[in-house]
Amino acid sequence: MFGRTGLTLTKQQLQRYEQDRQLLGEMLPGMRQLIHADGSGAVAEGSVEVDVGAGCWETVQIEIVFECDYPRTPPRVNETGGRWRPEDDRHIMDTHEFCLWLEHVDTPSFATVDDLRREILRLLIFLRDQFVYDDLGKRWPGSQWKHRAPAAYAQHLTETLHITDSSMFRRLWPAILGQSPDHRQSCPCGSRIPYRRCHLSAIESLSWVRTLKDRNQIPNAVKEQLREAA
Repeated sequence: MFGRTGLTLTKQQLQRYEQDRQLLGEMLPGMRQLIHADGSGAVAEGSVEVDVGAGCWETVQIEIVFECDYPRTPPRVNETGGRWRPEDDRHIMDTHEFCLWLEHVDTPSFATVDDLRREILRLLIFLRDQFVYDDLGKRWPGSQWKHRAPAAYAQHLTETLHITDSSMFRRLWPAILGQSPDHRQSCPCGSRIPYRRCHLSAIESLSWVRTLKDRNQIPNAVKEQLREAA
């Protein structure tokens, strides 16, 4: 532990950090975990050996930052060795943080140590894919969300709601923002099916869209998404 403030960690926090420490030692032995004594979180930092195939291994320097409300919120993972420049197509943000999931859509749970184990395995695949990306000539090897939040959320909305054209999205957008029609009325998508049997459940699953600061950028991003798909 480090920090000047007296120990304020709860017994539950200490227990979880100890479990995480043991798991990190097993899966990422080149890293060390440091716990803030004031209860404000922890950080694991060091080197990770990445299997890049053909019996070859590469070393990557990273840090995993656990905020004070972990495990309710996921840790952040940053590349610290300067091996790669920030680049959208690499899924490395300007801060050198790895873009590993899309918030609200596929944010993983870290409620248990087994959850952390699963995400470490995903992280190792992500690191391997960085080297595959270079081998493929700057092309990401797997499925991915579009870059930047408005475009990624537009992709998720068009897939979730099965949007076929811009006018359909414009009719559904008020419902996404909370202006839901009567459940017995025809769905605003234009299907003539009652709303409760058409888009109601999908719209309800997207209630988090109303909390986004950049939600007003989504309609234009959807329009662009549909234009590219045409």
